Amino acid sequence: MSSKKLCLTNFSLGIHAFWIILSVGLFSVQASTSDDFFEPTLGDLSEELEVAIEDQKQAVFVFLEMDGCPFCHWMKQHILSQPQVQTYFQANFLNLSLNIDRKMDITDFQGNQYSMQEFAHLARIRATPLMMFVNLQGQVIFRFTGKASSVEEFLWMGEYIVDKHYLQQSFIRFKQQKRAALKKS
Repeated sequence: MSSKKLCLTNFSLGIHAFWIILSVGLFSVQASTSDDFFEPTLGDLSEELEVAIEDQKQAVFVFLEMDGCPFCHWMKQHILSQPQVQTYFQANFLNLSLNIDRKMDITDFQGNQYSMQEFAHLARIRATPLMMFVNLQGQVIFRFTGKASSVEEFLWMGEYIVDKHYLQQSFIRFKQQKRAALKKS
């Protein structure tokens, strides 16, 4: 094979490799993961509350999970990775994830320090995922155990908190009204 043909072949292979790398790079930039949803935390929830206040968030959203929890994994893969969920929740909430299987100390919203296991016991975590919304005074205002059935239901959960519907009605009632309104339209 002549050196001209060899150079041309190598150049052609280089162009193909460039386009493949560029395509993969563009796709990975556009893909969202549940890691994009959560803020990093060192386990001091009282400090996280201060950040939420400074950032003028509506509340703190805490996603409590366990290693090997299939519903936690499903939530991360199908709900928390969705761009519309991330946009809405990041605009309105400080979003934290706590794995209750981790061996670490945690400071609660009132400044009390516990092991993660003590915290889980005191917070009455019986199953995961457990999603808690905490107001800016450090009080739990809503808890939801299990996976959300859809992106729509999860966004309704956020709306339920942001628009303060939790002060007037249960989340079940709120969802019923949302579904009825959808059927009418």
